[in-house]
Amino acid sequence: MQLYASPGRYEEAAALYLESARLRPADDPQAIECFAMAARLLYYDGQLLRARSTMQMAAERALATGDVVRAANFYIDAAFIALEHRKTDAAWALVQRAEQLSSSPLLEAGERSAIERRIAPSRAVVATAMKH
Repeated sequence: MQLYASPGRYEEAAALYLESARLRPADDPQAIECFAMAARLLYYDGQLLRARSTMQMAAERALATGDVVRAANFYIDAAFIALEHRKTDAAWALVQRAEQLSSSPLLEAGERSAIERRIAPSRAVVATAMKH
């Protein structure tokens, strides 16, 4: 049985994904996916602070390997986690980071457009949350 198939074992599964990510070489794309999966499991386990920081690790690792699209999307995911945790300043900073990446010359027009479509609603949600 896979650990992530059992909600009571999400934290344990996340720990294994984190260990796997940390043991992989810096340029291993599977490490990025391990960080992202660990973040999702921590989120599902209700550990929002750890989920956000782990999703940021996925974004940073993706960016370090030149995967701007995944990095931007992981920053947006982290922003939504921050919002749920009522950390609007952190959410705003993460949205801004994704916005910066959307202007990368490494992106094709379709990739840029896809990122911008995700940024627009997240920017609106963060702006609304900051007013309250």
